[in-house]
Amino acid sequence: MNVRSLFALIVVGSMLLGAGSAGGAAEKMMDKKPDAKMMDDKKMSGDKMMSGKAMVGGQVQIAVQHANLAKSANAIAGVKTHLQHVVNCIEGSGGGMFKAMGGNPCEGKGHGILPEAMSANMSGGGANTKKALAAATAGWKATSFSAARTQAANAHAALMKAEKGMMMAK
Repeated sequence: MNVRSLFALIVVGSMLLGAGSAGGAAEKMMDKKPDAKMMDDKKMSGDKMMSGKAMVGGQVQIAVQHANLAKSANAIAGVKTHLQHVVNCIEGSGGGMFKAMGGNPCEGKGHGILPEAMSANMSGGGANTKKALAAATAGWKATSFSAARTQAANAHAALMKAEKGMMMAK
């Protein structure tokens, strides 16, 4: 095996394993958005084929993490930033309250919790996800630090219930 073949094998292997090497090739591949052809019954996330249920679960975990960061923030700006991340993960880029400038930690992981759950016919957790969206939106609109953090805690609790409901539905 020549050096070029060996290098190609290492790059492909690292992409399959998700390890970073060869100038970030794996990370670049994992950041790619899903191909439109993949959007029927299977979904592409990074380099792995995943069902809609798996994509929803990954986005819910990210939203839970950001709701937790919001409820733990020490300033209203931090609460609002992480609550916008929650909104962005729940709605996806097609949502009415989605704000790209707020950042989207779920980018490349799917098209939003609610849209993905609907396309995967997942009923478990839907009502709690909607409660989390309402709480995150209320927290984002709050003018006091206390009110924003309270809504962040409400969003976190609702997302935890939604995650549990979705796991039970599997």
